[in-house]
Amino acid sequence: GVAALPDADPADFTFVLPTDPTYNGNPKMVEVIVRENATKKYGAVTVTYKQNGEVLDGAPVEPGTYTFTAVVAATATCAGGDVTPRYNTFTIQKAALNPADITVKEPDLTYDGNPKEVTVKNNSDKDYGEITVTYKQNGEALNGAPTEPGEYRYTVTAAGSARYVGGTVKTGSFRIKEAAKPDPEPDPKPEPEPEKTYKI
Repeated sequence: GVAALPDADPADFTFVLPTDPTYNGNPKMVEVIVRENATKKYGAVTVTYKQNGEVLDGAPVEPGTYTFTAVVAATATCAGGDVTPRYNTFTIQKAALNPADITVKEPDLTYDGNPKEVTVKNNSDKDYGEITVTYKQNGEALNGAPTEPGEYRYTVTAAGSARYVGGTVKTGSFRIKEAAKPDPEPDPKPEPEPEKTYKI
């Protein structure tokens, strides 16, 4: 009978995991290198990626933990086969929050009876999750933006999302000033009392 072709030898392969494992919108691929001193002539290597046991359509992009398998195609001199390494897991990390992407604007600070809100705007297309502003006075959290004159601290926080880590965007403080009062009107001069006349 015909001698069976030898299987692929996993020791002939080196696997390089993604060197930049942080989310950036690009696929994270495992590189397969056939060692120079390989004992056989090998066919193409197919790398398949999985998450939670589900096969992905190509290399992963989104943050999460993935496994991969590597299968070598048969050639005239080698049967090929599975050469998946023992350590076949890698993780794509969420990308960091960049506070420079978010504009924080303090309010007009003259008392006018209205709440003084710090406004925030995400100028990027990155999903940082919900962005909230919290206010404190003398260390006590306020329920909403302050109205009354005084000194306040605020913290701008991003909740984060599936792709981006949340965190503090900015902290700061501001003072709501009393409205300038117009000069008080001088008191009207008291009316002179009518002179009393006494009849003798």
